[in-house]
Amino acid sequence: MELIGSEPVVKSARRMVVEYLAGSETIGWLSTDFATDDVVSADTLSTRQQQFADHFQAGMSAQDDFLSAVRDELGIPEQGDLP
Repeated sequence: MELIGSEPVVKSARRMVVEYLAGSETIGWLSTDFATDDVVSADTLSTRQQQFADHFQAGMSAQDDFLSAVRDELGIPEQGDLP
C-alpha cells in the first residue's frame, strides 16, 4: 500500500504503523517465550514489557502527530481552539 499525502501526514502515519506493529511483534515474542519455556525469567519478562510499553507510547505520539498534521491540512482547529 502506498500512502499519499503531505510529508508530515505520511511520515507520522508510517511511524505510527511501524511502532504499533513493533509492539505487536513484542507480544508475539513474549508468547513464543512462554510457549517454548515453562518458566520465563523475570529479566526477559521485564524487557518484553518495557519494549511493548516503549513501542506503544511511540505509536501514541505518532498518532497525535498524525492527527495534528491532518487537522492542519484540513484547517480543523485543535479541540481547545473550537469557537
